[in-house]
Amino acid sequence: MPVKRIHVLLIEDNPGDVRFMQELLAEEDDTPFSLQCADRLASGLERLKKGGVDVVLLDLSLPDGAGLDTFVRAHGAAPDVPIVVMTGLDDETLAVRAVHEGAQDYLVKGNVDSNLMSRALRYAIERQRMLVELEQYTQELQAREESLRKLSRAVEQSPTVVMITDTQSRIEYVNPKFTQITGYTAQEVIGKTPKFLQSGETPPAEYQRLWKTIRAGGEWRGEFHNRKKSGELYWESASISSIKDSEGLITHFLAVKEDITPRKLAEEELERTRARLAIAERLETAGMVVGQIAHDFNNLLTPLLAYPEFIKQELSEGSKSREDLDMIARTAQQMADINQQLLALSRRGHVQHRVLNVNDVIRDVIVLLNKAVVPEGLFIKTMLADDLMNMKGAAEQLVRVVENLCQNAIEAMGDTGTLTIVTENVYLDQPFGNYASVNKGEYIKVTITDTGCGIPKDNMLKVFDPFFTTKKATKQRGSGLGLSVVYGIVTDHDGYIDLESEVDSGSTFVLYFPVCREDIEADASLSLGEVPRGTERILIVDDDPLQIEVNTRVLSSLGYRVDGVGSGEEAVEFLKREKVDLIVLDMIMDSGIDGAETYRRIQQFSPNQRAVIVSGYAESEKVDLAQNLGAGAYIRKPVTREKLGRAVRLELDKK
Repeated sequence: MPVKRIHVLLIEDNPGDVRFMQELLAEEDDTPFSLQCADRLASGLERLKKGGVDVVLLDLSLPDGAGLDTFVRAHGAAPDVPIVVMTGLDDETLAVRAVHEGAQDYLVKGNVDSNLMSRALRYAIERQRMLVELEQYTQELQAREESLRKLSRAVEQSPTVVMITDTQSRIEYVNPKFTQITGYTAQEVIGKTPKFLQSGETPPAEYQRLWKTIRAGGEWRGEFHNRKKSGELYWESASISSIKDSEGLITHFLAVKEDITPRKLAEEELERTRARLAIAERLETAGMVVGQIAHDFNNLLTPLLAYPEFIKQELSEGSKSREDLDMIARTAQQMADINQQLLALSRRGHVQHRVLNVNDVIRDVIVLLNKAVVPEGLFIKTMLADDLMNMKGAAEQLVRVVENLCQNAIEAMGDTGTLTIVTENVYLDQPFGNYASVNKGEYIKVTITDTGCGIPKDNMLKVFDPFFTTKKATKQRGSGLGLSVVYGIVTDHDGYIDLESEVDSGSTFVLYFPVCREDIEADASLSLGEVPRGTERILIVDDDPLQIEVNTRVLSSLGYRVDGVGSGEEAVEFLKREKVDLIVLDMIMDSGIDGAETYRRIQQFSPNQRAVIVSGYAESEKVDLAQNLGAGAYIRKPVTREKLGRAVRLELDKK
């Protein structure tokens, strides 16, 4: 038996949207649709007057009609024809208002596929027909028994839930769809009130509005977050109205409801995606600002760290000024540590990922925490998996992640509480938290739990925003960088971060990092001790004269013969005339060619030239390019005597 064709009238002035709707309806094989189009409200109303339209797809923004008035005029012209309104992503509230005024459904442009379109149109027609027939049923109950039987079959076979209650809300009838959705049979619910479906998620005020509306003879439309017999939560869209006898007295209430759980889950997933994108955008914006600041700050810190050492060399061992210089150096190093947080936030500092075990990182952090002042009533408990797999990462960045989370937890607990750190191997195959999707596979899971004050719900997403802090000026100060840095580092490691917290019940941060099946290699760097010396010739290439001066003095004090140039072009010309054993190459120079290009040009005439890279603000691809060409270690600014001396000696001693 052929399927009845559904005649659709599309009132839409955007040719692109018209073509898109035509393509969507053409994809449906089960239900053939016949589509007619009108690009103005006036021409659409003229077509409605001719009849033969089963359902209307109405854009709420037309040249000759805008907003809710567009729907009111269309609905008034053909009140018996169901209307599905369309709106944009930024004006969904308008569509909801149209539904409350009588539209059968709404679709959000940009979030529609063929199945959703077909279902919306068919359900709109079905709901319109049901409402008309059910109204006839209440008005002609005694006079039209045959219509009652037809209506009864329609209700029994309806794709939506139909429920009838008496005026005390006791259920008298539910159709089979009710059982299919909720899991309750008709025998289990007849005589009860629908309260057994309530999950507690729907605000009490909404039920009050419902009863006020229907007891006054009106129609209530809204959504419920209910609970099935199995305990599973589900969403339903409901239309509830009163049934009146021939004298106009209310005798029953009628509820027509549709399971909209898939749509709500899609909306929640979209909201989670938007939240993550918003965080990423804010991090990117903050990173652009602080990245250049960190770069300039690193250049200023280099002499601040180096000059105290120069001055100490001129002082006697018993000089009291040595303590002052040590204090200056320690303060400068603290400033450098803060600057590394800025670089981590900007995600422009180059770091090298090596195979490591997170358990080792956590143990290092525990040592640091135990050296700090921890209240006697605060306990740190670890449960680290003996078989924890390795990962690839930057150990110093992961230390910053774990240390930031632990310090926040300690501050949240105050003088008493328990900080628990757990590691384990897991397999991820389902999205969680604010992630719409995850890469399936093996992960290392790190769980950090405290018993502190917890985080208010309104702040759950804000905590990852750069510069957001709840610490007051009268208490311990906070820059607001900590968790945004944590988020950025975890993301850079292709990992995920989840947060669960309740006020007065503590917080739990969960980190996931992809597993690496490679073994940990021994660190080939020079062992600590006296800074190694040498007599080789070294060329310093940097666009900052102060950096050249400081590094020249450092290397000269170690016995090296040092020259300096202020640009990549000067370095190329110098090396065409002179021979040096090593170049110390700044990666980012404000004018002329950068460090990677400088080294590439040098290798064209001196392919065996040795080099180390120095920068405080380096693009990873630039550093990788220079190192792939043969450059040695990357030295991160601010440069110290020890870092520079060891890196230079290590590169010169390579065979």
